[in-house]
Amino acid sequence: MTENQKAPVSGSQGMIQKLELLRNAKKSGKTGGGLLSSLSLSLSQDGLGLGAKKPGGLGLNLKGAIQAAEESLLVRQQSGGFAGASDAAAGDDDGDGSRASKRRRGGDGATGDKARALVMPGDGSERVERAHLLPMDWSLKTKAVFTSDAPFEPFTNSFAASPETFHQALRSFTGGNRRSRDATQMYLQSLFSWTFPLDPLPKKVKMLKVLASTNGPEDELKPPTLEGRRELEEATRQHEARYAKWREALRDLVYATYGGLCGCFYVLPPEGSSDAWVAMFAQKNVQGRRKVSASVSNANDGLCAFLKGYGLEFARPLASLLYFSGREEVHGLYDFLLNEAGRTYHKQCDTPILLAPVPFAGASVKCFKPDYRNYRQIKRGKKTGKKTGLEGLVGSEEDENFHHLEVCGVLPPWTVSRLAETFRKSQQDRGGFEASFEVDKRTKHLNLNVVLLEEEDDEYHARLKPSVDGCGGGWWDTEEQDKWFAHPGKLDRKTVSKIKNARGVYNITFKQ
Repeated sequence: MTENQKAPVSGSQGMIQKLELLRNAKKSGKTGGGLLSSLSLSLSQDGLGLGAKKPGGLGLNLKGAIQAAEESLLVRQQSGGFAGASDAAAGDDDGDGSRASKRRRGGDGATGDKARALVMPGDGSERVERAHLLPMDWSLKTKAVFTSDAPFEPFTNSFAASPETFHQALRSFTGGNRRSRDATQMYLQSLFSWTFPLDPLPKKVKMLKVLASTNGPEDELKPPTLEGRRELEEATRQHEARYAKWREALRDLVYATYGGLCGCFYVLPPEGSSDAWVAMFAQKNVQGRRKVSASVSNANDGLCAFLKGYGLEFARPLASLLYFSGREEVHGLYDFLLNEAGRTYHKQCDTPILLAPVPFAGASVKCFKPDYRNYRQIKRGKKTGKKTGLEGLVGSEEDENFHHLEVCGVLPPWTVSRLAETFRKSQQDRGGFEASFEVDKRTKHLNLNVVLLEEEDDEYHARLKPSVDGCGGGWWDTEEQDKWFAHPGKLDRKTVSKIKNARGVYNITFKQ
């Protein structure tokens, strides 16, 4: 640095001074390596790695560096902490103080051949934000509760609707899922999703398979009676046939994702499995990512070690999250699931569950069944101060209705988002609504804001144009498509826990 470029002080003021030096360097065109290298190291030590390299790794992408540091500084200021690189992402440092110039890591942190940068703003506490659109929360939910002072007419009208209305909503969903203009049909469409398998494995088949796996040597597996042996053989046949259909379904979904025909899908563990990790596959552009990608949440060290031994490459930005980017890495994960599900993992269990917004081989339509309740609360009057000789409160009493709609199950993000959008429309002139959500804890890190900086694109936050027009990826209109393609932003490492909508505007509570 020159004499005029004094070393900034530490803390938030120091970071602001360093950013100002970067901005001045950009304006003057003086982007010499000495100044930038010093500032990069200094900001990295403060916990704000720049890490925005130009194509080919030559020099620094100054515009991206400024934007990255500004974002991280804003998050730090909001959370009230400037503790250097002590947040959850600091453990991924390369040892040179720069978090953003990471190499590809395997399950044990070993480096690979290709550079990868993971930009993850610092942690922040729970906060409330106002927005006109509800962002896409990619975590799965186990319960969604909607409440309002006015009835949810899309729900109540669905009971009085003709069978044709229901079938029109179903045909719209199965035929491309374009959003209806009618609120009742919007509500019905919101409840549909595609899944495999629809029904659990018969208990008798499951019990026989478990019995066979614990009986000992092969010559002891056969039941003593002819009827018992036939039952075991039939159970084995059904189990193998079910897995064959599952592998066909998984293959169809993966290639649909490659081709832009499926925006995303989930692979969940079957009931009773001790392997509790969840995989999410996403097409190019979903979550603002420039390549087809996959994430495995709730992963442990044993799974990481196994995948590494399997020859797979991936990043591990969080202790419980694995990230696969590009077709080669994603296909490696697909091969692993295809070959190891039911063998190494989920042994003697039903097939893993596939959940998608589009049809695929062997899929069935799942329809969620909400529970609706109408509560009546008594609102008592206040004391008037008059001496009437009567005990208790003097004043009026009035009834206040309270409408409660609850949906339970493994709720995918498109279901939650569409229900909220339906009620935003129906309750807009009726006092609005509120909602609370219970997250499936296995998927709470799926909103991680992972920005890849290994592309030829020099724009750090460039918004990529959709590669698929219409509703082919599973979204029901272009507005929802924009939400699918948006970066997680303020949802980074958070989930939406509550929303309040009044006159079409959301107050959104983000929870760590």
